[in-house]
Amino acid sequence: MAKLYQEILEYMDQKISSAEWPIGFKLPREIDLCEEFHISRTTLRRALAILTEKGRLQRVKGTGTFVIEPKIIENITLFIDSFAEELKERGQSVVTQVLELHPVTADIRIAACMGINENEPLIKLRRLRFAAERFEEGPVVLTTSYFPYDIGQIFMKYDMEKESVRQICRKNGIIHDHTTKRINAVHLPPLECRLLGSADNDIFMSFYTRIYDTSSRCIEYAESYYPVDRNEFSITTLSRPAKD
Repeated sequence: MAKLYQEILEYMDQKISSAEWPIGFKLPREIDLCEEFHISRTTLRRALAILTEKGRLQRVKGTGTFVIEPKIIENITLFIDSFAEELKERGQSVVTQVLELHPVTADIRIAACMGINENEPLIKLRRLRFAAERFEEGPVVLTTSYFPYDIGQIFMKYDMEKESVRQICRKNGIIHDHTTKRINAVHLPPLECRLLGSADNDIFMSFYTRIYDTSSRCIEYAESYYPVDRNEFSITTLSRPAKD
């Protein structure tokens, strides 16, 4: 199965890179691709999810899957501290409302984002965060995090409205080795807009974050949405010495 999955992934990637599938091209139907490669729909959808996550494809509900213009990502080092620590530096405090904290299984999209198998057990944590001094303005961020079950179950022993993920990881010897972030400007579905106290047509900054341990295992995948009218961001870049 792994070989077939890799074959379909490389096949589609090559079609896009060679422009045989140009920008705007509609992919063949899933059933046709499955028959061509003799693979299950689950295997195909995992490959589609990865290419979608990489920004090569876009799936339009009820219409199909299309090749899209790749976004330019500047090669910079981005430092964004934990939400609570960032506010503390500004002399403010954080108020957290936990919306969900429970076991789930990884669907195709989350499995692709975390580099794991579909249906692996996870713990899902969803939180609204407020700046206490500006509480009446509404939530500053809505974050949904997914953790491998062995790590996520630790958080279920704590009051997640009083302690941060980072603090608990430090207490339990869970080491954050490196982090990747993908940033975008998005509109959100009505439910998320209501949770954030925003209008349906508002724009949000989205941060898709993967945190890895020293063995390069993804120990957290998080999707965070910030209303642009309540947030501002600063980016720090590291200047590296030029090579001789």
